[in-house]
Amino acid sequence: MAALPWLAAAAVGLASGGAADRLIRGGAPALAVRRAFQCASFLGCATSALPLALAGAPSLPLAVGCLCANLAFYSVR
Repeated sequence: MAALPWLAAAAVGLASGGAADRLIRGGAPALAVRRAFQCASFLGCATSALPLALAGAPSLPLAVGCLCANLAFYSVR
């Protein structure tokens, strides 16, 4: 269970890198693609931490799920 957040981060990092490359090769401006992915990363990290902040006493599955989401969004960069 401890490796789950890092596996999620690796999978999302590979997928987002491929998606960004396809967008740039397809003619999208590189700066616009980088900005969009950076915004998605920041908003995703902030959003994935909200359930922990709103939960009175967060459970272990909630904490692991939020950590998985947070690291996955962090690796979108």
